[in-house]
Amino acid sequence: MNDDGTYRVIGGELNKDRNIYVYSQDENGDFTIRGGSIGITSSTTSFYNSDANDGKGCWAINSVIDPNDNSGRDFLNNVISKDITLDDYMDKARNSHPYDFKVTNGSPNVVSESPQYVYRGMGIGKTTFGQTIYTSARDIGNIAAGVVAAKNGIPWQAARMAFDAYQGGIEGISTQNAEYYGWSQTYARSNGISESGHLKSTLNSIINKVGTIIRNLW
Repeated sequence: MNDDGTYRVIGGELNKDRNIYVYSQDENGDFTIRGGSIGITSSTTSFYNSDANDGKGCWAINSVIDPNDNSGRDFLNNVISKDITLDDYMDKARNSHPYDFKVTNGSPNVVSESPQYVYRGMGIGKTTFGQTIYTSARDIGNIAAGVVAAKNGIPWQAARMAFDAYQGGIEGISTQNAEYYGWSQTYARSNGISESGHLKSTLNSIINKVGTIIRNLW
């Protein structure tokens, strides 16, 4: 724990335990677990970048978790309150666009692209047991994509196909986990609107946009 009440990420293990434990460091630089959990992560990869190091992955070392940062929660609440189609969300969530929360913090402009900023941590809610749920800024944008897919009534496998089609390949597990978290927390509450119609519209729009991007490159 830092003097200002924030926490610094020092690593982790890719197991089923999503608890965030506090460690102390001695004069030799060794870390020892100091206390219980301050909360849980939204997924096991919230502070892990599976795409880094040519796909070998790495932890977001030295990123800061700020328990008093509510920007991610506010961003997600704003997305939940609006009627946004999946393809429209993904279009506005492209690099450096307004929904690219990891670098814009939900603003119209890029704030920072540093790894520490992209993986800054914050709370987004609580479990039924009262534990705070923490996640990274990178995950928040992907969680929002899952939320939008679920609000549009799109089943997970169909949403997965749409996400991968837009990216032109299979997304990394860090991205998939965050998208699934947002989808799974929202889909059961969706209003049962026509999945097939939304999926067809989304895929057609994605294909057209990808085609435009390709044509513009030549």
